[in-house]
Amino acid sequence: MTHPQHDIVIRSITGAEELDLFCALDYVFNDELADDLASGRRRPAWMWVALRGEHLVARAGWWGSADDTTPSLLDILDLADDPDRIDAGVRLLTAALREIIPAGARPPEYSRFIPPDWREHAGSRSVVEDRMAVAGQIGARLLTERFRFEWRPGTPIAAPAGRIEFRPVGDDGELLDLMTQTMHGTLDAHSQQDLDRPGQRPHGQSLHPGRLG
Repeated sequence: MTHPQHDIVIRSITGAEELDLFCALDYVFNDELADDLASGRRRPAWMWVALRGEHLVARAGWWGSADDTTPSLLDILDLADDPDRIDAGVRLLTAALREIIPAGARPPEYSRFIPPDWREHAGSRSVVEDRMAVAGQIGARLLTERFRFEWRPGTPIAAPAGRIEFRPVGDDGELLDLMTQTMHGTLDAHSQQDLDRPGQRPHGQSLHPGRLG
């Protein structure tokens, strides 16, 4: 469905044949989109663009498992260097969510990889703040900001000191007990949300997709 407003057209992509259009704005996940579409982790109906003629002003993409009827995560939101980018982004998300998410249902969380020093550089700061402004105007609020650590082959690893034992988990019950102990006093925002619910105990569904790091 298209949503023309002024000179900007807002719509979902038609299929894999429009991936080049969708990828006109760069992001680390662009190389994964073709495979995600083929496997059902993304759908054309979950990938939206705001266009002025052939110019991509904004885009948004959601991700989910192949069995999901609705996506579980918004992980792509990009704006071009355009004077109308904030307004276009807000209208894009509003139109897409109206089509993708059932009425009354809670929209998926928005998660994004950003440079760890984004506040220290004017360019990256303005890009992040623009996305936050778009999300904020449709009712989102900042939940947490995490650092992502990576080990690269060839980097030295400290030798084991003998204080930690590594072994397989015995069964699901032991795993849940260990998770409960680990989450006591946690500073993780998502885990705090789970624990704030009366009678809530950590469970597998509290774990977020591993691909997000």
